[in-house]
Amino acid sequence: MPDPGELTPVFKQWHEAKQQYPDVLLLFRMGDFYEIFGEDAEIAARELELTLTKRKAGAMLHLPMCGVPYHAVDRYLAELIRKGYRAAICDQIEDARKAKGLVKRAVTRVVTAGTLLEDELLDRSDHNFLLSVATDGKRYGLAVVDVSTGDFMVTEPAAARLPAPETPELPETSRERIDPGVAAVVDEAARLAPTEILLAPTIGEETGLRELLEANLTASVTTPEDTDSYFRSAQDDLKEHFGVESLRGYGCEGMPAAIEAAAQALRYLKHTHLDSMPHLAGITTYSTQDFLIIDAATRRNLELTATLRDNRRDGSLLALLDRTRTAMGGRLLRSWLLQPLLDVGAINRRLDSVDELFADRLMAEELGQQLREVYDMERLTSRASAGRANARDLVALRNSLQRLPMVIETLERAGSGLLAEVRDGIDTADSAYRRPADPSRLLGGPR
Repeated sequence: MPDPGELTPVFKQWHEAKQQYPDVLLLFRMGDFYEIFGEDAEIAARELELTLTKRKAGAMLHLPMCGVPYHAVDRYLAELIRKGYRAAICDQIEDARKAKGLVKRAVTRVVTAGTLLEDELLDRSDHNFLLSVATDGKRYGLAVVDVSTGDFMVTEPAAARLPAPETPELPETSRERIDPGVAAVVDEAARLAPTEILLAPTIGEETGLRELLEANLTASVTTPEDTDSYFRSAQDDLKEHFGVESLRGYGCEGMPAAIEAAAQALRYLKHTHLDSMPHLAGITTYSTQDFLIIDAATRRNLELTATLRDNRRDGSLLALLDRTRTAMGGRLLRSWLLQPLLDVGAINRRLDSVDELFADRLMAEELGQQLREVYDMERLTSRASAGRANARDLVALRNSLQRLPMVIETLERAGSGLLAEVRDGIDTADSAYRRPADPSRLLGGPR
């Protein structure tokens, strides 16, 4: 890093931002471009096939430089993320036309594989999970977050009774000594297929967990910095964020390891989404014992979601079954396929709904036509709540909400318990898109 005393004022801004985020590539907004300097520029130019130039940063100092247009930054970010990098976005935080002197800049977001919101960077048919793993010394806890949909789930997986996951990189003797709790974490992580994994600083190398995760998954595995925030109560962090007095309503109050994992994920999201945190309505607690556990090797051999030969979706069981009309339905079907129910009553409820829709083809066709007009509301609302929705997103969200009353009306004919439950749980959110009779009320004017 250059000596700050040698830098021009704008490069002092860049240097300060880079000091805060030394381990990520810094994209520094200057006019209509995001510029990249120093060693970051050398990496970005190589990985993105950009022209590497130099720019004067001080009286006797020139730094390597490359850049990308601000309106095309998502495309370049996607390529960096795909290649395993993280990036910090340093934006102009005041209007250049009104600035007195140097325009103020600050890092507004750190872009990582597990914290993406933009459609251009995501697979519409699959979740983009950030997996957080922690331990209380007795059990392991998992927290699973998809910020693009608002899903936030926790569990403490039961020790695996299945053979340990395949780890060809480890010697046979090491494989036999894998702790059942560690094996359970790796099995559940393989089912979830996260794009990024956080390991708590308290999980030591001697457990072999990091090595197993890296051997069995393609996700990046990182250990967040052990800052002062980790000495705060994890329960207090969660209760403060969700505005509740107790975690009992979420079903995880007696799960200390899961609570630690959830708090770790929440802190990481606040660290990466600096300007606006995505909306997470609450926590869903689940038990791995409620579902049939299918280990990674069996999932691959059965070709449930990808083919064995070339790891493609086409040709898998999921591709054969998926006739869903929305991206949300496609993601739900995938999770059901990888997490089969064990409870006979719950299984029969699903079958009753399928039987009713199969018998009443008119209702099924009406629902299909209506759902074709529903966009990915989970991801649209997440972007809107984080302040990242554009005009096209808001129009799509409005149009989707307008279809919901028709979906409810069609489901009024449903007799099965699960379909009726779905119908009764739909909130049309009329006030979100209907114009009030008196527009002056929006401005706080007299009636």
